[in-house]
Parts: sequence; C-alpha cells; structure tokens
Amino acid sequence: RQTEPVLVYDHHQPAFDALCSELTPAERERLQLASSAKDVAERCDVTCLMVPGPPEMEAVCLDAEGIVAGLRPGSLFIDHVRPQAFLVDRLTLGV
Repeated sequence: RQTEPVLVYDHHQPAFDALCSELTPAERERLQLASSAKDVAERCDVTCLMVPGPPEMEAVCLDAEGIVAGLRPGSLFIDHVRPQAFLVDRLTLGV
C-alpha cells in the first residue's frame, strides 16, 4: 500500500539526504530512518538491498548489525547486486 512507511538505512547520511531531496513531501513523510541494516530486517517483511558490489554486500549482510542477523522467519530478502558465487554460499549458510 502506498500509505505504508518505508524504512531506509544508509550508513552514509548524505546519500539518504540526497534521496530525500528528490522526493515529494508526501513521499518524504513515509520514510523512516533505521539505525542499522539489522534494524531494517528486524522490522520489515521485505528487505531490499542495493549496494555497489560484492564487498559492500558482504559487509551489509554478514556484519553483526547486518541484514542476516535481523531476518525473521518468513521474511523476504531481495538482493539487487550481482554477487560472486562464494558470497551466495556464505549468505545461504548465514540464513
């Protein structure tokens, strides 16, 4: 639904600010800033990841405050990165 909040995490505050500057006031009202990637996964049914590449994906997913640490049973994780095969194996083992 378009009225649901959107929880966002970016360790680089200027990137979050740039995202907000491109949104309408109504869209900005829906955004909530999470404290970590783990916080996003703990609070959301669907978690989407968009990072530049495998090193960033590994850090965001497998860190102690990462997505894998916060995923709940039945939640959906959507990855928009082309990871290397070894990283897919590490993520699968982590989940």
